[in-house]
Amino acid sequence: YIPFLEKMIKASPNWGYINYLYAICLDKNGFKTASMKYYEQCYQLTPYLGRPIIRLAELYFYKKEYDTVLLYLEPFCRTKYNIKNLSQKELSDRK
Repeated sequence: YIPFLEKMIKASPNWGYINYLYAICLDKNGFKTASMKYYEQCYQLTPYLGRPIIRLAELYFYKKEYDTVLLYLEPFCRTKYNIKNLSQKELSDRK
């Protein structure tokens, strides 16, 4: 699938779903870091797709980049589920 998707990306680089499919193929074949670029591209082109956002957050979580995880998940959760990321101060104020 990878050669076919590479041709499709060259033909239509602004098609978010093709970037997502390519990212999945790279990811499933063990190219986690390379896949992140295409998950990012998909997120920028089609921010309404939830799966690339969640997968990006997972990959950053495995890299222990927790602030980046929150940057991806907070807007997604806010729009989908009306959840807000609370700062440490807000959390301590609630106690």
